[in-house]
Amino acid sequence: MEKKDFEVAHEVARQLVSDGTDVSEASKALEYLILCEDSKKFFIFLRKIIDDGFIIVRSNRTLDYYRNILRACDTHLRSYNDYRRMAEVLGWAIRLMRYYRDTGYNASPEKITETKRQDKPKPDPKGSSYIGNLLKDAMRKKNK
Repeated sequence: MEKKDFEVAHEVARQLVSDGTDVSEASKALEYLILCEDSKKFFIFLRKIIDDGFIIVRSNRTLDYYRNILRACDTHLRSYNDYRRMAEVLGWAIRLMRYYRDTGYNASPEKITETKRQDKPKPDPKGSSYIGNLLKDAMRKKNK
């Protein structure tokens, strides 16, 4: 990856952390990008999740997470035509999200907060089969 790509990864991570996006949901989006091997299909997937999201809602925030992911990817990754490069940048952004979250990063200095791991709610597993089915479909198409 080039220096510019790392800068983009930092921007994506900062935006997602500032928006309060769940790292697990961003990781699922990355997994789909890797499996489908197509940046255009990735954006279609994100829009489909948002439009048909009632199926995957595990918490009251799930759709907000995907809206945040779409907004960050639209802003920072739309210009990447190569899905591999986009996946590398998004992968680094997810790693950086963990770092920023664990260090209490927030967009504005007056809002810096300490993250307490024990205060985080456990994810609700209902609805996760929808994303799983989308990922399985992508794998089947890839292997054909």
